[in-house]
Amino acid sequence: MFISTSEYSVLESQLKQTFDACDETKKATLYVMQRESGFLFLALNKKYVEVRCNLTGRKVKKKFWNDETKEVAKKLLAQHHISKTGMYVMYFIIFGLLGAMVYSVYDGAQSNNKYKASFTSKTRIEKSKLLNQLGEGDLIKTGSFVYKIKRINKKQVVLYRGNKAVNPYGPIKEGQQYNTKEPIKINTELFWKQNAVNNELIMQILNK
Repeated sequence: MFISTSEYSVLESQLKQTFDACDETKKATLYVMQRESGFLFLALNKKYVEVRCNLTGRKVKKKFWNDETKEVAKKLLAQHHISKTGMYVMYFIIFGLLGAMVYSVYDGAQSNNKYKASFTSKTRIEKSKLLNQLGEGDLIKTGSFVYKIKRINKKQVVLYRGNKAVNPYGPIKEGQQYNTKEPIKINTELFWKQNAVNNELIMQILNK
């Protein structure tokens, strides 16, 4: 099983207070209890106090304790120390998971905003208009690479391939290295219509 629990008393003290619920003797004992729970690889320990009748073992609710009994419970409980490492680890895991969930929601919202601002979210007419405005030195990012325009005219677009694209929807970073020895040539009309470079859809453009 993934979860196991055991309980046992570690300290006890006879009480001066008597309880009508404890039959003839009315005597009761205060116990400091320790509960040990094993969850996967974690040991979760907890300490607490309880009052039980001497004769029957019946538990006496805390609302029936007088101030003296409460003070005895407080002092006796302070004498017993337990390891809290397991609880700290559990809290760390819980807060870590909550943090991951919050970040996931935030990152999703940011990604959605980046998509809305990206070239891919534009209509076909808007894309063609934006591509028609590009010129020498402008940058294009596909899902795979960043490209730099060497030359563009009505017949042909000549591109240099640059670095691999890390985040397709993120901004295009300048200062990249381009392969100027193997320029890529594309028919301009197809470039505008297909919005692609060698079948790689254009994700972002940077018109400088």
